[in-house]
Amino acid sequence: MPPKKKSRLGWIIGGIVGVVVLAFVGLFVLGALLARGSDGPVAEPAASPDVPPGAASAPDATVPSDAEVTLSDDGQVETACYTFSVPEGYVLEPASAGCLVGVNIPGGDGLSRIEIHPNANTGSAAEALEKVRSTLTSGQSVEVQSVELTTLSTGRPAIKAVYIQNTLDQNMYIIPTEERYRIGDGEADGFMIVGMAYNSTLADAVSTVVNSFEPATPAP
Repeated sequence: MPPKKKSRLGWIIGGIVGVVVLAFVGLFVLGALLARGSDGPVAEPAASPDVPPGAASAPDATVPSDAEVTLSDDGQVETACYTFSVPEGYVLEPASAGCLVGVNIPGGDGLSRIEIHPNANTGSAAEALEKVRSTLTSGQSVEVQSVELTTLSTGRPAIKAVYIQNTLDQNMYIIPTEERYRIGDGEADGFMIVGMAYNSTLADAVSTVVNSFEPATPAP
């Protein structure tokens, strides 16, 4: 794999362009997801907040932050944390590694990129719903269209947030998982998928990723 660039991002949640800076209390304290070149997401996980000894069990799986991400001939992306189907015409961005993945059209940019990020302290679907709703509606520079609990084609619950920033529609999904993953120095119990949705083609592409997303079963 190509060498990873030094990251300024940490673990992130937000819009692809124009930045939604979401300070998720208890979910994530987030940096900015900036528009970048087509080399895709490059990020090192931020350390999880200190947890008192004995307050939480060990994670179900440990994943190096530079673990290989693969794209099969039948269009399946596979990481140590999850799998999903790539939308037609999309390719895996070469900087994808560990459990941080970007897919894009060839030569695309932040307007066409779909990103999948680990998410810390997600909690249950109901808890995550309240955290996302509270954060998006409390002084953020976005126009919130909807925040709702939905069921994906896989049967998994997810939080779907639809919002407008810089006149562009964006869709964000938070998918809680029963499994907990130690990724580099951070820990995740869910994943965030975000992409532009200002036309039906982009919205359908995000939907393809979300509705095929399956967390990996950690090896015993």
